Amino acid sequence: MSEQASFSKEELLQNIQDGWDRLHAFMDEHSDEQLTGSTDAAGWTAKDHLMHLSVWSGSMVAVLNGKPRREYMEISREDWATLSETYDVVNGILQQRYKDLPLADVRKAVEEKHKELVARTEAMTEEELQLPYSHYQPNSKSTTPIFEYIVGNTFEHYDEHIGWMKTLISAE
Repeated sequence: MSEQASFSKEELLQNIQDGWDRLHAFMDEHSDEQLTGSTDAAGWTAKDHLMHLSVWSGSMVAVLNGKPRREYMEISREDWATLSETYDVVNGILQQRYKDLPLADVRKAVEEKHKELVARTEAMTEEELQLPYSHYQPNSKSTTPIFEYIVGNTFEHYDEHIGWMKTLISAE
């Protein structure tokens, strides 16, 4: 999550836009073959990383709308419980679920979920962005402000995966 204690809604939205611009530029700079060809040791392609970003962004929309994240992602309680130790189990399930999705559908999903999350964030007040995660997910004990989860599922997440995708593609 972000190391900043807080910042304005305007800054948050600008940071999200800047991160989106970086992700979009990455997608535009690479061919379909580059995005779908090379795999890492876990079998992920750049396309898989993009779908991963889409699913996690969509899960934040679900959170902000009061829907349990686990249910939105269609992850069993048992598998969801592994998140306290590692994200690998849940991410592996998601990668296997979507790995055969055509790149055009993945691009569309990334775009749609990004737009949904931005629209939902724009509709919030600064006060709502400061409310704890548990306000939106009552079964959670997290007191971290929701905006930090938005940060972690947008521009910080985009940048993290851009780095991995660049490494993956450069290994071709």
